[in-house]
Amino acid sequence: MIHEVPRMADEGYRFVARPAGAHHGHPVLVFDSAGRLHLTLTIFAKEATKRLSANSVAVYLYAILPFFSFLASTQPGAEQAWNGDSGVVRRWVGEYLEEQLGCILRRHRLGFELVQVTGRTRNNVGAFLAALKRFYLVMREVGCYTGENSLVDVTSCMSGEPSDDGCDGDRDDRPKCQISAASSQPGRTGG
Repeated sequence: MIHEVPRMADEGYRFVARPAGAHHGHPVLVFDSAGRLHLTLTIFAKEATKRLSANSVAVYLYAILPFFSFLASTQPGAEQAWNGDSGVVRRWVGEYLEEQLGCILRRHRLGFELVQVTGRTRNNVGAFLAALKRFYLVMREVGCYTGENSLVDVTSCMSGEPSDDGCDGDRDDRPKCQISAASSQPGRTGG
């Protein structure tokens, strides 16, 4: 069961467990910083609950709600930036990773972004990226987002590329379906 999250002083996005006796079928309700129901995130939570445990859904919500609060606080209309084309979404995600989570982004020679953690990086970067990737997957499935999944590097998912099982004799260091914002911290794998 997902438990109610108390209101915070900064009044960012928040979620609460479905009220007892409510028959709408949504396990949680998500509210924006003004206290209005955020239907898209509420739908995400419902759909994610079909695939993940309630605790995992809560972790994902804790990870992405600050991103939505960030969008809403950045400039008027920016709270709808999540629904932009994948390039716009990637720019917002990059800005959030750098400004709010303390990461350094750098472009890989194959064109995708690498996320480098630093001493000031928060430890929830992986959860944030996984949650946001799942968010866009779910939004595409339910028809709320028509663009490409902004956190998947589709150029690295080409068919006919050599396998990376080591049997072809060549070193193949190309990423396979790499998350565009993969961790590049030594000893960790991205995605």
